[in-house]
Amino acid sequence: MLYKSVVTHNNPASVSWCPYDCLPDLLAVGTYRLDPQQPERRQGGCEFYSSVNGEPFLRHSVDCDAGVFRFKWITVSGRPTLISALTDGCLSLLAVQQDGASITFKATVTEPTSMLLSVDVNRENDPLTAVASDNCGRVHVVDLCEGRVKESWSAHSLPFTAEPCEVWTCAFGSNESLVYSGADDGLLKLWDLRVGVERSVLTNRSHGSGVVFASLRGDELLTGSYDECLRLWDERSLTAPLREANVGGGVWSVERCADGRLLAAAMYGGWIALSDELTPLNGDSDIGKGLLYGVSEKSTTSGTVIAVCTFNDNTVHFTSLEQ
Repeated sequence: MLYKSVVTHNNPASVSWCPYDCLPDLLAVGTYRLDPQQPERRQGGCEFYSSVNGEPFLRHSVDCDAGVFRFKWITVSGRPTLISALTDGCLSLLAVQQDGASITFKATVTEPTSMLLSVDVNRENDPLTAVASDNCGRVHVVDLCEGRVKESWSAHSLPFTAEPCEVWTCAFGSNESLVYSGADDGLLKLWDLRVGVERSVLTNRSHGSGVVFASLRGDELLTGSYDECLRLWDERSLTAPLREANVGGGVWSVERCADGRLLAAAMYGGWIALSDELTPLNGDSDIGKGLLYGVSEKSTTSGTVIAVCTFNDNTVHFTSLEQ
């Protein structure tokens, strides 16, 4: 293993290599930090890194005038684009090129005192539609062409107090009408927009703590929780997981690799690679001391480069694994 690292301007909260061939060596990092003058306000943006002869460097950055909590790569009109959940209650689209990036769209989803915590995009739908969740218990469906909130509802609250809680994750289901949400109440919920959002059509109580990650591919749903377990479900039967694995830390984010492996960011537990059967393969638990929120992999001619971000020390780490 060969390690390199760079220090980010703000605290890094998410990281992902560009999955598109036109930008094969570009790493996006979403950042945020508290404004010392206004503690309720967060600043941040996106930083983009490449490497020359194995040495990473900052290629360019964009100030989003708010923190970037999570983002996803998508294409808009064939161009690589980041859709970001911002800490000022907005969604933004960032058109990305090799030599720069610019905000092309920003939509207000909720009041500025609320933070968006997660975002997903229905890639099969036209017009392009996003689902976002916030720290006030709500889930929002947004028409990205019009910048219009189509649906917004109270989805999660804490037991006993009934106070709204953080909805850490949201994801579209197998069609544009199904939406998953997971929250600090430890519940995974499924909503069907066709029948209304007054109540969920399914509530799963399998997680031992807050549900912080959910992602669907085909019929397979992955969920991550503060209870340190990564779970794989069949969307057609959500009564019990197909498989689960303890990864040694809260499962904040998971990347699916082209060969079927999974990369899990396990917060204070570092990162871990698992097979599609959720068998642990390799990883680095020590690096979790800095609170690891994101992990992403890209293949090169000589091997694999894994990038991770640790929030507390403002660092992106690069690990080269030779073939």
